[in-house]
Amino acid sequence: MRRVRRLWAAVLAVPVLVLSGTVASPALADPWIPPPGAVDLLFWGSATSSASSSVTAVSADPAPAQRGGLTSVAGLSIGRIPDVGTYTLSNKPTAGQVYVDPAGTCGSTYASVTGTIVVHELRYADDGTLQQIAAEVTRTCGTGSSFVWRWHSAVPYPRLAVTPPPAASSEVGPSWTGDWTVSNTGTGPVTLSGFATPPTGGSLGGTCARDLVLGPDATCTLSLTYDTLTAHTVRPVVGAGVTADNIPAASALGSLSLAPDLVPPTLKVAGRTTTDVGLDWSPGQSPQDDPVTGYELFKTSNGVTVQVPLGSTAARSWHGDPQRSSPYTNTGWSVRLVTTSGRRSVLTPWIAADSSTSALLGTSAGALVGGATNSDASVVRLLDTGDLPPGATITGVEASPDRRHLLLTLHDANGGPDALWLTDLRGQSREVVDTSAVPAGTFHRAVLSPDGHRAALSTTADGIAVLDLGVTPARTTVLATTGQVQAWSPDGARLLVLGGTPSGLRWVTIATGAATSLPGSAAATAADVNRLGDVVWREPGASAGTDELQVLPAGATAPKVLWNPAGCALGVPSYEPGAGSLVVGVGGAGCSALTGSIARTMTLLLNGASLAGSPSVALPVELDGPVAHTRVAALAPAPTLMVEARDANPNDGQTPVTRGTVTIATTVGDADDPVQALTATCSVDGAAAKPCAVTGFTSPALGQGRHTLTMTVADPAGHTSLPATVVWTVDTTAPTAAMTSTPPVYTQSLGWDWVGFPGQVSWTGSDGGGVGIASYEVRYRYAFPTSPWSRQLALILTDDTSTPFTFQQGYSYCLSVRATDAAGNVGPWSAERCTSAVLDDNFVSGGSYRSSPLYSRAYAYGDISPLHYGEFRQSANVSARRIGVVMTTCPTCGSLEVWQGNIKLGVVSGYSATKAYRTVRWLPASSTYRWGQVKLTAVSSGKVAFFDGLVIGK
Repeated sequence: MRRVRRLWAAVLAVPVLVLSGTVASPALADPWIPPPGAVDLLFWGSATSSASSSVTAVSADPAPAQRGGLTSVAGLSIGRIPDVGTYTLSNKPTAGQVYVDPAGTCGSTYASVTGTIVVHELRYADDGTLQQIAAEVTRTCGTGSSFVWRWHSAVPYPRLAVTPPPAASSEVGPSWTGDWTVSNTGTGPVTLSGFATPPTGGSLGGTCARDLVLGPDATCTLSLTYDTLTAHTVRPVVGAGVTADNIPAASALGSLSLAPDLVPPTLKVAGRTTTDVGLDWSPGQSPQDDPVTGYELFKTSNGVTVQVPLGSTAARSWHGDPQRSSPYTNTGWSVRLVTTSGRRSVLTPWIAADSSTSALLGTSAGALVGGATNSDASVVRLLDTGDLPPGATITGVEASPDRRHLLLTLHDANGGPDALWLTDLRGQSREVVDTSAVPAGTFHRAVLSPDGHRAALSTTADGIAVLDLGVTPARTTVLATTGQVQAWSPDGARLLVLGGTPSGLRWVTIATGAATSLPGSAAATAADVNRLGDVVWREPGASAGTDELQVLPAGATAPKVLWNPAGCALGVPSYEPGAGSLVVGVGGAGCSALTGSIARTMTLLLNGASLAGSPSVALPVELDGPVAHTRVAALAPAPTLMVEARDANPNDGQTPVTRGTVTIATTVGDADDPVQALTATCSVDGAAAKPCAVTGFTSPALGQGRHTLTMTVADPAGHTSLPATVVWTVDTTAPTAAMTSTPPVYTQSLGWDWVGFPGQVSWTGSDGGGVGIASYEVRYRYAFPTSPWSRQLALILTDDTSTPFTFQQGYSYCLSVRATDAAGNVGPWSAERCTSAVLDDNFVSGGSYRSSPLYSRAYAYGDISPLHYGEFRQSANVSARRIGVVMTTCPTCGSLEVWQGNIKLGVVSGYSATKAYRTVRWLPASSTYRWGQVKLTAVSSGKVAFFDGLVIGK
């Protein structure tokens, strides 16, 4: 005994009864031998039976699949074979040929199959299933292949058959039950192993049970109970199928009709907005003696189906919030009719519809309507005229920048006052705006400011009023100008007005009433402005019956034609918030932009002030007047923000520093709001955030130290940018500086004949606790040998701490320095550091003169004047408060007596223990300047005094 496994796939999406059976497989002799080299596809009932060396086994499953009149093995699926013999195979057989299925043979329904089958053995059971075959097959699917097909069923064998119940009819509502008869038509027993899951709303019963053994010719009953209340078709597919190991599967469909004389409605999506879905359905049909009296609407979401209440049972439309369970599930809708007697049709097929992420709202015949796609049948009627006060119609719709409210303009045809309503996006939760201070007359459409806090409207009395909606009652300002308000400027400071005086379009400043006409707009009839300041308007075209759109980009001086479709009448153009497109109603019997001359609302994609591609249909109907754009608030883009603190040296890559305040520069972006409509909050050093300017502003004055400002901006819908942070340092402490390395007397040995000697002056600075020194300013004053001090003179402004300086012989100099730090704090001038340059002995030329050698260590010229006893040198007149003598001193050097004019200043000694060059011997100072020649006389008998220069001290 062995079990041979057969695979079978059900072909019907119906309940399937699963059976299994075990059969005997006796050894059988081979009455026919395959030709040498043939491939034996399937052996005699066993995958392990012996074969000749010329035969190769290629399948471990010898049982062919049999269903739908086809017998299938690997690479071949054929119909019934008449008898032993040779037959032509074809997927389009003629008389005497055997059908070969292209899909089961070649894997494609488009294949053209040909071939030959030579049948040596053949036997079919009474139910038409193949029991035994021995054949040679040659077939082609573009390329040819040959194999031997050999199979013999195990004996005895079971066979299953399923008989459906008689054709039935049922009403929608009660459950229907049908009995399928399962029979064993074979010669061996079979064991039932299980049941397939019944359809939704159905259940299985009957006498067939798991592990029930059916002998030959035995039967059992499989009962299927079907819930007709949820049926979506008049003739639902109901059936049962059976499968088992080693035997062909069996199934059968039952014929069931549900309320066949009731034709269900046809359901369609009328339209959708960001809040609502609108549905319409046809009446459907019923017998004349049982007319349709109502309908039932059902919604399914996330596997849960509920009935949706209708305004009245006879309603043939519905709109409302689909209230889907999550943004990631779809909502399905279905409807059925109900007759006077209470009979119900089957449900219409489910259609999916959910609220949209964006939509267009407007008016149509005085009602508030909206839509989101051209694929819907029409639009959603959010507020019908029956929802308004008697005689009232809606003449204008504005979507608030907060993306949560609408401003509706209502006209009372009965002569009452017109009104403004502030509502939610469904036209509900209304708040009546106080318009008692608005000039009398019929209201033109009201328009909202970029931030949504104010509304501007005009009346037939040509009055223009601006209403502050942030207070209750609304505060009204009446402007001293006439015309119809079309739009606001992006900054909310001006109104775009059409008509009045002068004609055409003009900007009117709200605060002052000043007006500026727009060039080329004299023929304009309607206009709009985008967040960038571009203006678009409608005006009559050159051809009769044709309108055109003109656009004036922000900052431009002349308009250009944007769109002028031949024969088309255009509605009021309306920019979408992002300024990347605009929508406009299009009509006209001969309009070139329409198909079938049916008015539509169209979208024009823009690239700046030009069209970016062909216009497309946005809505299947034309909305009256301008269109309001709405978008799900949560999906609207958030603004972006960058912040920079700027000090006196911006963009230097360093942390900004200041003595008091810095300039806060912002870079703000928003994809669908003007920057002027945004609001900002700022937090300084972690304190509570407070409102601040959106664009550049000055930081608050803060104390010494490092400070941080964190800023965010928000759009009218409440979307907030990521926080932007900037850091700066406040430094109020001034730095200090001091001169260094400047000797009191400049006595360098230079070795060349220069009147002026190059030198170097230096200084130091400190900014304890501050941000660091940025620069130094050095000044000086000087005195000639014959003059007093000069005024202060600027020497250099630098960030270095030294600079070259030229010293003139006989001059005196005083230098001072002050420092400025990076914050701009300027320190005090330092104490002066003074020095005098020696006047060389060669310039003290009066008196005795002796030739002397050059000395490398002598001052200036390299010579030193020797003065013997009684010899002298005398200068020109000088002005000095103190005289110094530069000498070479030694143990045997003589002294000099010094006079200025007729005043003896004293005697300077030439003695020193060791020889020294450029020694300065000072004479007593005077409190006042002395004037006169300086005379130096050698007074040491037998000794030589060595005179090297004169210091003229100031």
